[in-house]
Amino acid sequence: MKSPRTYTPTEKRHAIELTLEVGLAQASQETGFPRGTLSSWAHKAHNGIEGYAHDTLLKPTDDTDPSDHPDAVEAAAASDDTEAPSSADLPTPQPADTPVKTGNTARVYTPSEKARALERVAALGVTAASRELGISRFSL
Repeated sequence: MKSPRTYTPTEKRHAIELTLEVGLAQASQETGFPRGTLSSWAHKAHNGIEGYAHDTLLKPTDDTDPSDHPDAVEAAAASDDTEAPSSADLPTPQPADTPVKTGNTARVYTPSEKARALERVAALGVTAASRELGISRFSL
């Protein structure tokens, strides 16, 4: 079985920048990295997760030389004109235990609605009652 590919911090930084500039599909084609991997990295960078923080994207790491980065000259020129985003400008990530509303909650029927539905099933059949009442036939 093939072992998982590991990426250097320089590769990750370049891929995240490219994804933010040209989009996920184009960045995946240009880098050869899987879309899911790029999507995960971009999401982590957007949320300011450790090691992927947006404000550290252009900063060189200990194992890289700033001139190794393909956009190093452009980044240096851009930093003279504008300030890099600070961590205060980034959105605050929500805690992991915050419930996420999915919108797929089941309908709760009152006893009188249940009784009416069962009466219609007895009179018309499951499929016809389902159509008439707007209730899934699997719920009847």
